[in-house]
Amino acid sequence: MSLEQTACEDLKAFERRLTEVIACLHPSTTRWRIVLVAVSICVATGASQWILDPETRIVSLSQSLSNHPFLYYRL
Repeated sequence: MSLEQTACEDLKAFERRLTEVIACLHPSTTRWRIVLVAVSICVATGASQWILDPETRIVSLSQSLSNHPFLYYRL
């Protein structure tokens, strides 16, 4: 076997192994994507409620955060 053939076979074996590993990680990846989407929706909802609150423009930042306990306790 020549050096090029050996290198080609090694690359093919690596590609097969990489495909196996990625296939095994698929359920875990799906779970994390669901968690990421859920957290993103919660953050967007909380931020929009905080920004759209009419008192946010009038009071200080600390007072505004204390008016919204969910945001205040997370920070």
